[in-house]
Amino acid sequence: MHIQLESSIFILGAFLFFLGLLLSYLYGKVAVLVLF
Repeated sequence: MHIQLESSIFILGAFLFFLGLLLSYLYGKVAVLVLF
């Protein structure tokens, strides 16, 4: 049970990291489109 919880937290953290990366990429593209 403890190991499963740790892996779930790791997966959640990786997902949030990827989501943040994707959002920053999209915001970067939008900023470039708006500025230029």
